[in-house]
Amino acid sequence: MRVQIREALLDKVREEEERRLAQEQAPQEATPQSILSAQDDARERHAQATRARQQAMDDTHRKEVEEYATYLGMDPLLDDTLLWIAEMALTAPLPTGWTEHEDTSGNIFFFNAQTGGSTYEHPLDASFKAYYQKVKTSTDTSKDSEKQ
Repeated sequence: MRVQIREALLDKVREEEERRLAQEQAPQEATPQSILSAQDDARERHAQATRARQQAMDDTHRKEVEEYATYLGMDPLLDDTLLWIAEMALTAPLPTGWTEHEDTSGNIFFFNAQTGGSTYEHPLDASFKAYYQKVKTSTDTSKDSEKQ
């Protein structure tokens, strides 16, 4: 299940990157009508992708993703189109050299055999928090550009 979710998320990341690149490479001498049409098409594709993504998550899984999204600094309601980042973080494998363990209280912690260090945070959490901020900033900048 985790592998399927990870593959689906990677596909979404690729689609989003392809969409962004296509927008950047769009001809600069487009007519206002063609720009509006392209924006409408992009919005519709985005809406369809969002609906499909939301349907794919069952209620329990969605709650878990939303809780993790909050932990990463997201607002699950305002950033619903970015929940795939939280889902990807939840299913991310541990980096090489890290192992997962449980302490005597039942809490999960991570141990790095190379450094001898341990942490209660997943070793990639900081990376996913930074990635979310980068995508959020990029998305906000794109929205501001469309408004002007």
